[in-house]
Amino acid sequence: MRHTRIIDVPSSWINDKLDDVALMAEVHKRPVVAVLEIGVDSFRAHKTNDPPYSGPKPGEKNRGLHAVTIVGYGRDEFLRPYWKCRNSWGPNWGENGYGRLKRAITKDEKSIFKEVGAFDM
Repeated sequence: MRHTRIIDVPSSWINDKLDDVALMAEVHKRPVVAVLEIGVDSFRAHKTNDPPYSGPKPGEKNRGLHAVTIVGYGRDEFLRPYWKCRNSWGPNWGENGYGRLKRAITKDEKSIFKEVGAFDM
């Protein structure tokens, strides 16, 4: 029987130092759990063909931290980079339970994520 264990992630992946470019290599190997700040109303309304979610809207008061599973990445039809994530809210959210989150493309850009963690499968 195989056991799942949490592995260490580089300190550069924590908080303001999080590096989306390095995170792409990890997501290529396995799903990664990530925490981001959301505006509950704007995140709940996220759906197919929306631009990748980039965080709470200015002035949005109902905010909180939310965990998702990052399962991939890409660019949309407008070439905007995104993370593909699976949400725990079921198939009626986003694109059948999946959504697109803004992805930084250089080390100088700030990641949307507050923290990430990976599991050794």
